[in-house]
Amino acid sequence: ARKLAFTDAIVPRVECKRFNSWLHSLAADSISLIFPASFLNNPASAFGHTFLRLDQKEHTEETRLLSYAADFAALTHGENAISYAAKGIFGGFDGFYSVAPFHKKVEKYSDLENRDIWEYHLAFNHDEVLLLTAHLWELRDVPLTYFYFDENCSYHILALLDVARPALGYAAQFSLWAMPVDTVRAVLASSGLVKEQVFRPSAATKLRARIGHARPAVAARAIKIARAPKLKEEQIELTSQEQAEALDIAFEYNTYQRIRKRNADLVEQEKAFEILKLRSKIVAAPLAAVTPPQFRPDQGHRTSMTSIGWGRLEDKNVGLFQLRPAMHALSDRPQGYLPGNQIKFFDTVLRFNEEQGVDLQRFTALDIMALTPRDEFFDPVSWRINLSASRFRLNDGRYPLAYSLNGGAGVTYQLTDTTIGYVMLEGDLLLSDELNAGYGIGAGPSAGVVYLPSQWFGLEAKAAWLNYIAGENYQTQSFTTSPRISLSNDLALRVDAAHQTTFERSSWSYALKLEYFFTP
Repeated sequence: ARKLAFTDAIVPRVECKRFNSWLHSLAADSISLIFPASFLNNPASAFGHTFLRLDQKEHTEETRLLSYAADFAALTHGENAISYAAKGIFGGFDGFYSVAPFHKKVEKYSDLENRDIWEYHLAFNHDEVLLLTAHLWELRDVPLTYFYFDENCSYHILALLDVARPALGYAAQFSLWAMPVDTVRAVLASSGLVKEQVFRPSAATKLRARIGHARPAVAARAIKIARAPKLKEEQIELTSQEQAEALDIAFEYNTYQRIRKRNADLVEQEKAFEILKLRSKIVAAPLAAVTPPQFRPDQGHRTSMTSIGWGRLEDKNVGLFQLRPAMHALSDRPQGYLPGNQIKFFDTVLRFNEEQGVDLQRFTALDIMALTPRDEFFDPVSWRINLSASRFRLNDGRYPLAYSLNGGAGVTYQLTDTTIGYVMLEGDLLLSDELNAGYGIGAGPSAGVVYLPSQWFGLEAKAAWLNYIAGENYQTQSFTTSPRISLSNDLALRVDAAHQTTFERSSWSYALKLEYFFTP
């Protein structure tokens, strides 16, 4: 009507009571882009997620939970992981826009999944906000084909912003794939659109921050309170402020455990009440707010990486080319990414030498590692999964391609402020026509360290021993290390070195690579 200068005489105005009621209930005055960080335990959220919050004019930071959220998601009907991956990649799901209370989103992402949330307040005017919300009404119950890598949740959120202000043209910037954090960067690149960024820490982040700022004696007292079957007042050598701090931490730990285990046990609820009763008897300052991380997710290195390099494989010189569409390795520049988390998709390495020309050295369809340190408060299981095709050495010196499904589980500990160490028990299924049996099934221990003293340097080292006892019978021992020097946020030098013994034959390989991180 605006574009074509319609009047009521040409197109009579029609009032929709349902729409007007819905619009009144939202009462949206401004828009915020919301980014929950990645969550590796759910394939749909491995790269993070974005949605919009429709803020009312009278809301403050303390009352934003009462706002509504506009989201886009695939309707998966509870598909298993393999079916979800296949349908998600090739457009087998329909996606829908939905509007729900924002506090429900916070409960899901921040409390149940322990994902930090970043909020970006956007400078849309009233007419733009009205147009966006009216378009949401138009699209209710309208199915749109969902594609995991490109036309996903973040892509369709950008499409909503384009409706509000067409000059932005966000959706057209993402023709290949749309990583949620890259879409956030695109919004931030628009001059003056983002007014403010707000950090909303998860329950786990808040608890870890409280524990990190407490004296060891206070933390010890808190864990004793949280795990005691019965609570009682004791004479302890803590100041009133420290006793209050211990009780506050104990209450948050009790709440965190009940949420994590989804435990509605009355005994635990009564314990929480008893902790609050003890805390009410102490006059002390409340715990300070959690300090936001130094770097936001959008300030980390970009999500795609390509590299060129030169190296040696035994006695041969080789050239290397690598393309990794997504997203982060353990020893990459850590700022903006979850520490101890690795996620790689479609990581491809091509090798060149004068004798054989160009061949495929490695293709990693999926490589995920989640290394979360344990302590007296937290006891997470570290795990990894790798699905790849790579070359391995035979006795006759040939390097055929083998397909591998590898997984493992174990524990991780914080060795120093800048170093974590882990041990795992791994299992491996290897498939190749070059094996006498055509396959091998093995298992064995692995151990590694990740050292990140600064944003400019990082190192990962790993040793593994696998014994193949089904199919092909043999053992393999390997040691790999990968130091990295960052030249800038999106440029790095890396050295990959590996020693492997397979079929009782040992080989060395190493390579110097220049890595460039980019947004496609």
